[in-house]
Formats: sequence, structure tokens, C-alpha cells
Amino acid sequence: MALERRRSAQHEEETDGMRTRKRSDNRPDPEEAAKRFGSLAKMHHQFLIALDKLGSKDPKTQKIRKKICGELMELKLSRRCSIS
Repeated sequence: MALERRRSAQHEEETDGMRTRKRSDNRPDPEEAAKRFGSLAKMHHQFLIALDKLGSKDPKTQKIRKKICGELMELKLSRRCSIS
């Protein structure tokens, strides 16, 4: 009986450890996220200036818009979920 309880407790600890590792492995790197969102903010600002000065049909404006789209497609956005 005591041996079974020890094995069960050990199994629970290993399972909890695996859950913790899995959750932490899926989290984004805060420095990388800040870098990417900073880059997006800069491009967005450039886009607004080009849009205001040149209009939406201008090749420069369209090029900036395509760059923004490319950056957004690289992001992995997921809905928030809670683990009990």
C-alpha cells in the first residue's frame, strides 16, 4: 500500500511537471514579441504617412501595406484559454 501511494504521488508530480513545461514552452518570448510589435508600429506609422501624402493607390503605400501583412502573417495569434 505504501509503495503504491509513493508511486501514485511520484506520477502526479511528473504529470504536473510535464504540464508546466508544456505551458511554458508555448509562451512567446517577451523580447521577440516587443521587437515584432515595435516593427509593426513603425511600419503602421509609415503607412499612415504614405496614405496621407500619396494615397492608397500609390505603389509605395501598397508596398508598405504588403510588408505589414507579411509581418502579421508570421505572428501566431491564439485565443486565450484557462487551465484549471
